[in-house]
Amino acid sequence: MYIVIGGGGKIGSFLAQSLSSKKHRVVVIEKDEEKAKYLSETLQNVVVIVGDTSDVITLSQIDLDNADRFIAATGRDEDNLVACGLVKTLFKVPITIARINDPRNEKVAKAFNVDITINVTEFLVKMAEEGIIYSDLIPLIAIGKGNFVIVEVKIDEHSKVVNKQVKDLNLPEGALIVTIVRDSNLILPSGKESILNGDHLVLLVKPEVESELREILNHERKN
Repeated sequence: MYIVIGGGGKIGSFLAQSLSSKKHRVVVIEKDEEKAKYLSETLQNVVVIVGDTSDVITLSQIDLDNADRFIAATGRDEDNLVACGLVKTLFKVPITIARINDPRNEKVAKAFNVDITINVTEFLVKMAEEGIIYSDLIPLIAIGKGNFVIVEVKIDEHSKVVNKQVKDLNLPEGALIVTIVRDSNLILPSGKESILNGDHLVLLVKPEVESELREILNHERKN
């Protein structure tokens, strides 16, 4: 399939590399020039375009008429909804997918003809309400035919990542922090967010890197 991803942040870049590894044709649109340059150098077999996902001129440059999927994965709900509306209306992309953080935008998404919404916040709230918070590295849900799992890990005082910022964790390729649960609050992490004793991390992980992830989060690396 030909898949276009709007937004080259952690989620967008993770999706791009994962989909490319499955032999899909992938294009990423990223408005930050420095980040786009970095992605073009690090993502394998992925085309990276500098531009705004909600800009018609940018969208016209990437052959969206032949796209099978459009995934709007920026950190702004408004940008994601507008981008999906544009590609559906102007380019007739069959399936549009929007990441949203505010559950109230579920209804708004229908007005923009979004086919699928990925509401991370609502999903995590349901997990918290159902008491799915444990200790150690716990697999919660398998997705993508088992190619990925959502896992939860509790950070204690002995973890080597306590008081480190997310951007400094050096997580393995194939592991992405989706949210931090702290004192019953859900935090969507930025790179500058610090990990604290007692935090619960919810991550999207490839099964083959779970052992390495456990070592990084809870044990000192062996020399």
